[in-house]
Amino acid sequence: MTDNFNIENFIGNFLFGKLYRGFLHKQSFTIKIWDTPNLNEYMVGNHELRLMDELIMLRHERLVHPGIVSLYGYCRDKECIAVVYNLKCMNSLYNLLLKEDFTWVQRIKVAFAFACILKFLQARLGDLDPFVIRNLAAEHVILDEEYNPKLVDFSMITGGIFPNRHVYSNQPAFGFTGYADYELFEDKPAQLATWTKKCDVYAFGVMLLRLVSKRFIGEEEYDQINKSLVHKSFHADPCFYDVDGNKLSKLGVNCTSYSRKDRPSIMKIVKSFLQLRIFNNQNELLNKKLIPYIIFDTGKIKTPLSDIRHRDIKIDKLFKYVHNNDIMRFTARDLKEYTFNFSKRNYIGKFQFGKLFRGVYKSCVSGIHSLIVKIWDNDQNLQHNLLKLGDEMLFLHHEKYTCHPGMVRMWGYCIEDEKVAIVFILKVKNSMHNLLLRDSFKWLHRIKAACGVASLLKFLHTAQNRMDPFIIRNVCPTHILLDEEFNPKLVDFGMIVGGIFPSLERQDQIEPTNYIISKDIRDTCTTKDDVLSFGLLLQCLISEKIKIELNDSCLAISSNAIKNTFVHPKLQIDPKYNDDDGQEITRLVVQCVQPDSTCRPTMSEVLEVLQKLKMI
Repeated sequence: MTDNFNIENFIGNFLFGKLYRGFLHKQSFTIKIWDTPNLNEYMVGNHELRLMDELIMLRHERLVHPGIVSLYGYCRDKECIAVVYNLKCMNSLYNLLLKEDFTWVQRIKVAFAFACILKFLQARLGDLDPFVIRNLAAEHVILDEEYNPKLVDFSMITGGIFPNRHVYSNQPAFGFTGYADYELFEDKPAQLATWTKKCDVYAFGVMLLRLVSKRFIGEEEYDQINKSLVHKSFHADPCFYDVDGNKLSKLGVNCTSYSRKDRPSIMKIVKSFLQLRIFNNQNELLNKKLIPYIIFDTGKIKTPLSDIRHRDIKIDKLFKYVHNNDIMRFTARDLKEYTFNFSKRNYIGKFQFGKLFRGVYKSCVSGIHSLIVKIWDNDQNLQHNLLKLGDEMLFLHHEKYTCHPGMVRMWGYCIEDEKVAIVFILKVKNSMHNLLLRDSFKWLHRIKAACGVASLLKFLHTAQNRMDPFIIRNVCPTHILLDEEFNPKLVDFGMIVGGIFPSLERQDQIEPTNYIISKDIRDTCTTKDDVLSFGLLLQCLISEKIKIELNDSCLAISSNAIKNTFVHPKLQIDPKYNDDDGQEITRLVVQCVQPDSTCRPTMSEVLEVLQKLKMI
């Protein structure tokens, strides 16, 4: 897309990396790549989490605004962490600041539209707290060919849908050089700051003064509040008015006041722009592209500015959000409709962090679709649920990882109020857990399900493209759904590590279950942990037990010393059962659950044993 990151496609740097133009199938895109060396020099945290935050934010149904970029895709591997925006870039605001052909009207248009973006983000959207960007800068604003600004970096955003950051005073005091609030660094030893909306007002003031003066304004000039700071080259512009120059200079200086209480609110800033003389004489500032910036607020469209000032301007269509065709955004009301208000009849069971429900979607165009709605429990920390959802969205959006028949197909998600859920397109018979004790779950069905799970784990454990293998870490019957033909589908990835989640960085999050031995919880995660979990799952399948009690004597059994089979007597009279197969599977179970993980087979070896059974 970037012609191997050709210098001709390079737009510029942002705080944590680089921006490029991209082209694919005659479409234009903007590509943002996080740069690891620069990031580690002055910022705590990591860019994988920033990518996750950005994906969640840009797909949130309430955060739709013409000044916020539209997400097209992303890249996450060991060599590159990047996002792709559906944006044809003319240039960055930073690159245009000193350009002579960047006219006065265009600059005022950009400044006003960006003030409207901040007004939108700083408004309380329903139950969401205001957002604080924390690293506003000209480098983070991209202009399209009509000089409409788009905010393209949210790497330090706080508030809003990020509940663990609501305490703004607990945020590291870093910002973009030249745009950071004075008061952020008063507590230098602690390197912490009290972030408020006025911090973004300060950065906006710096940006405004740079737009009108073509330079950084020094502190010594802030006292000259009644003096115009507009660059002399603009005085000859036919659209320039001295009174506007003075008002904007004063506005910029007020925004950058040392004391936050002396800075205007973003609402006052927007009103100050509307009082400029240029707004009474330039229809271009109120064109179809700019009107959405003005009226977008908390989701309620107010009286358009055109009705107040320019009734001759007809707005055919306001900004319309075009959602991604592959991933749907659902409301809590949608989920209630699909699951019949989460009825007991549609309840499948619990998974480790919540509940699973059947659902039905009826369309007059495509007919009836069977769904699975997985909803995280409200008693979990909301940030915990959002991170789990973000992980699954990242993982299930990779076609090369979801091509296996044992993977579910993601259709959409829901983030509304306290509800966090993901929706799969899947018609299921039941969960493996619910079928374990049922006579209708025959021997052939159980082995078929076991083979399917083994095949999936082998697929995930196979390292691809120089990435680590995936480790599920919570393989168990409650997380496996079976379709009408008893084909297994894994539906929870809440503890997955490896692969696109590099370096197993989250192994400290592991939580004990009946399918993980306590010793392994303390050790470094390996693929052999999933082998152990599979061994316990396999024993549940053949012994018709819901829960397997592990003890040292059981684990110490040698696979060569097994005299009795683990297979339940009822299954041994099944017409498809074979005694040799029963002994072989019992031996395989014992091998998989050995205390020493080095003695356990790989999933490739497990699958090979299963495929050699006589019944297969």
